[in-house]
Amino acid sequence: MTDTVTIPRSEYEMIYKMIGERLGAPVDAVPTPSKVSKKAEKAEKKPRANTGVPTAWSEWTELMNKEHQAEIAAFIVQRVASAEAGTLVYTADQNAVKLGRAVAGEPVPVKKAKIGAHLSWLKAYKAEHEADWLAFQAKWQAEHPKSATASVAEPSEDEDGEEVEEAKPAKKRGAKKYADMTPEELAAAKAKRASKKASKDAVEAVEREASVMAPVVEEAEAEVEAEEAEEVEDSLLPFTHKKLKCLRFGHKDADGEEVWDEGCDLWTQNPDGSKGAYIGILLATGALDNRPEVLNNEPIV
Repeated sequence: MTDTVTIPRSEYEMIYKMIGERLGAPVDAVPTPSKVSKKAEKAEKKPRANTGVPTAWSEWTELMNKEHQAEIAAFIVQRVASAEAGTLVYTADQNAVKLGRAVAGEPVPVKKAKIGAHLSWLKAYKAEHEADWLAFQAKWQAEHPKSATASVAEPSEDEDGEEVEEAKPAKKRGAKKYADMTPEELAAAKAKRASKKASKDAVEAVEREASVMAPVVEEAEAEVEAEEAEEVEDSLLPFTHKKLKCLRFGHKDADGEEVWDEGCDLWTQNPDGSKGAYIGILLATGALDNRPEVLNNEPIV
């Protein structure tokens, strides 16, 4: 532990004078150590982030100051008189009390009562005319969209003239928790969630049905394609009926065997192989149905 050494005032002045003589500088006064330390400890105030930036509140207060000069002046006179009489006291809602610089119920010093007195009047006026302030703020924000975030800033001094923490720009609010919602907001949120869930379930059901039906559809399509591939166009092929050379509709399969048309219609075959006269329908018994009504209904070839 280091012991603190206290230098007498006389010795301190002598040392200071010797240093001044060595440096060739005349010594008019010796600074008091306590004052030097206080100046060194006093930090330079940080400039406000919104210095010089117009806000809805700053323009509204400027307008109110112009329109209500007489009322504000009378309020300040009355406020100072109350402070001088000791009847003006700090209240719990004042920033000085909230920040621990004063105690509720303590008298406000006259000096403090004078500084920032107009802000007290403006706050009271704003509270009584909240609708007018909100209308002005909304109009101002619409006319200054780029500066809208700065418009929420309230006065940077409290009723005692002391600087207070500036209001930060309003941040974009995330989704509310159910516990923080009003009954109306809660009902709307639950309805929206139920609607989304129902829509999601419907989509999933359609997708499931499609996945189940896909193999069946693919199999049916494959069968149709196979049948279409197997189908061969019939034409008139040579056919012998009781030693008579004829022609009959049909085709040959992959093995070269004839596959005859179910109609069983027969035509005679000319010596050059062309189609001759229509002679009727071959019956299962091997007989030939050549009745006039049959011959008159010859198929169109």
